[in-house]
Amino acid sequence: MTSGPFSPDEQAKFDSQLAEILTHFPADHKGAAMLPALHLLQQMQGWLSPAGLGYVAEKLEVSKARAMEVASF
Repeated sequence: MTSGPFSPDEQAKFDSQLAEILTHFPADHKGAAMLPALHLLQQMQGWLSPAGLGYVAEKLEVSKARAMEVASF
């Protein structure tokens, strides 16, 4: 069972690419990577699904509402 909107292979790819993105931001401000993370999600899924937004929020340690705010701006 996977957690999130991805197959196991997609999740590994997303997590790997997100880890690389996070190297460009302070470790204590993961939320600053929101736009690049959402761009990656859209690139992989073709849209910003609610499950995808929740997954990104969890990985960046922000609320799902914050991810929705950024995505809908």
